[in-house]
Amino acid sequence: MKTLIIIIGLLLILFTDARAKDLEIELEPAWEKTAVYFEGKSNLPEGTQLDLVLFRSGKKTAVGGDAYVVIRNQKFKSKSFVGKEAPLQGKYRVRLMAYFSNKQLGDYSSPYLKLENPDLVDSDKVFHYEKEFDLQPKIDEAETAIQIVKGFYLVRDGKKSAWTVAKSLDDFVEGLEIGVGKSNVKRSGWRAVPVEGNSGVYNVYYTYDYVEKPAAPKHCESWFECDVTAKQVRCRNKAAYDGWVQ
Repeated sequence: MKTLIIIIGLLLILFTDARAKDLEIELEPAWEKTAVYFEGKSNLPEGTQLDLVLFRSGKKTAVGGDAYVVIRNQKFKSKSFVGKEAPLQGKYRVRLMAYFSNKQLGDYSSPYLKLENPDLVDSDKVFHYEKEFDLQPKIDEAETAIQIVKGFYLVRDGKKSAWTVAKSLDDFVEGLEIGVGKSNVKRSGWRAVPVEGNSGVYNVYYTYDYVEKPAAPKHCESWFECDVTAKQVRCRNKAAYDGWVQ
């Protein structure tokens, strides 16, 4: 009887080892400010390189992709994607693909795994997985105000500036860094503060300090007002107004 139990146990172990391994895959979007990236888990072999492509739902033309999504410790994460003028929002489809040699992959069972050429006994295998998402960014209104100001073209006397606000300010501060030395310039960057009693309107500031020896340190601040709903920007001080470039 004892011998029979041992034999049955060995047969169960052999049967378990012989079964194909279920391929596991999880994929979800995540947000970092106004940028979306995709992360997930999978029991595909360590170091597997996935090709991720992003499409608008129902469209065949890709809006972005990342060909170097690598599985490490059964986890993976893509690069971030941003819209041209606003965060990606609405229905999108994500496609993941990877190619494996017959020996490289081993015995996995999955509807997402196909033979590249079913007529060949040693055909390579293709992993193909798709999932749709309704992308809804976590909109930070203050961050949105900053992005609107940075991408805005100032207008003076009916003429549009040749550069955006962000490019104009970056160019000016880079000139300072060349003139007084990069170590003598400190960029504090952008911040937005809601205007009290005026919903959706923000004071947006770009600040920096510099030292031009032997003069005392100078604190500079360009001050803009942004209506997020109307996407309108106006200058509130001379430093902002001087950001117009012909």
